[in-house]
Amino acid sequence: MPDRVRYGLYLPPFGPLGDPAALVDLAVRAEAAGWDGVFLWDHVVPAMPPIADTWTVLAAIAQATGKVLLGPMVTPPSRRRPWLLARQAATLARLSRGRLLLGTGIGSDETGDFSRFGDPSSPAELSPRTDEAMEIVRAMWAGGGSSARGAALPGEPGRCRSGAVSHSGVDSLHDPA
Repeated sequence: MPDRVRYGLYLPPFGPLGDPAALVDLAVRAEAAGWDGVFLWDHVVPAMPPIADTWTVLAAIAQATGKVLLGPMVTPPSRRRPWLLARQAATLARLSRGRLLLGTGIGSDETGDFSRFGDPSSPAELSPRTDEAMEIVRAMWAGGGSSARGAALPGEPGRCRSGAVSHSGVDSLHDPA
């Protein structure tokens, strides 16, 4: 990658930008104007309605653009099933021809993204769940399986086989340290 500062848009897919078509149009315009990336917040509960699904909009952006990097900034793996996240990210990486940057973190409960649904919401609970989820995601990308039950992430015991999941073209920004 070139040694230069890169510039990207960091957009909330809700409120005035809650229309998926508006976000896709903005991404196309950003690419035409020379921006390097378009990234969407990943929330379940909007600060203001309406809200668009981050992953669905990113897929539409991937098809409408050809150069900009894209991804969620950030998606909390502790709020998602890791085997689904692995498949979604791998699919979006293929759809975007390798332009996905998967930003992950513990997330925030400011608008009730966790607590409104009865999920753990404190950083002390979210941090180990996030690390464990990313271990499962990485194992699936590597072509192996991973136990679906760990110390922090509830689930049924067993093996998660990756099947068609590939990490080709996915750059992950998760740092467990």
